[in-house]
Amino acid sequence: MITDNLTIEEDEVLSLIKEIYDEAWKYRVPMYKVAEEAGITFATISQWRHGHRDPSLRNYLKVLYAVQDLTKDLEIQRTKREMRARAHAR
Repeated sequence: MITDNLTIEEDEVLSLIKEIYDEAWKYRVPMYKVAEEAGITFATISQWRHGHRDPSLRNYLKVLYAVQDLTKDLEIQRTKREMRARAHAR
């Protein structure tokens, strides 16, 4: 369960962690980079993923925001490439 006065079931925690992994994977951002950006260890995130530890709300949000920060520029670049490809296809 995520602590800091927020309680959710273990399967929901695992689902949330999986979403983070999936989003990072979508942009090929390695989880060690996410951990580095979030200021926590890769081992900690791995322990969450495998259900060995539960994240605090604070650390969960740090990781979530790190993924968002690391992927937003990649999303912008991808969108620009798609727009250029569409323009050239006309």
